[in-house]
Amino acid sequence: SKQSDSLYNLLVAEDEATGELYFSGTASAIISIISLTIMFIIMYKTGGGKPSLARGKNSKLTFEGMDWFRWLMIALCLAIGINIVFASLGLLQVADYKEAADNLYSVGLGAGLLLYGIFSPFAEELVFRGILFTQGKTLMKPVYAAILSAVLFGLYHGNSIQMVYSFALGLVLAYAYHYSGQFIVPVVLHAIINVIVYVSTNLGMFYDDGSQLTTGVILLVMGVWLLSRN
Repeated sequence: SKQSDSLYNLLVAEDEATGELYFSGTASAIISIISLTIMFIIMYKTGGGKPSLARGKNSKLTFEGMDWFRWLMIALCLAIGINIVFASLGLLQVADYKEAADNLYSVGLGAGLLLYGIFSPFAEELVFRGILFTQGKTLMKPVYAAILSAVLFGLYHGNSIQMVYSFALGLVLAYAYHYSGQFIVPVVLHAIINVIVYVSTNLGMFYDDGSQLTTGVILLVMGVWLLSRN
């Protein structure tokens, strides 16, 4: 039937050179969404659920409207700044990252927004901040727990460029969680960053000719300065 043919074409792609069939970007996104949902449920149950997440609580502070704005500016300045600097220096053409990026951006826009804007942030934050960071704080100082969880978060992404980017982002998200004491804070920050960077990259807004380098450096400096004010 036409409907089954359309579904097949949506989920299966063919390599033009070899004729081999493989899952399309949309199919990969659907599989990732299902896998991340299952991982979230398992890790939430085995990791202690709400009691584990509550270990991030910093009872000395409240987290209000301006705190959301300040942390969002910190996260965006650093995330966009790093992407611009990497692109300007030509680092996004590194082979292992380029292969990962081809898979990342082969996903349809709608599926990509669901995957990177909702499912991935929840699952990754539960594992790396909600469980690893909070459990780590029971064994070592918070700064060391943040570094350890950020290192593991970087390694999880599996390529040189995303390792550096994810390590830096992981430190910021761990600090935001520790500062706010609310698990939803790093989840929302992570989701917004993912969506903005994903859409910006899809629109080709990061150039590799060096023309944006100054802008990237300014954003990084602003992000670090705002972070130092907390």
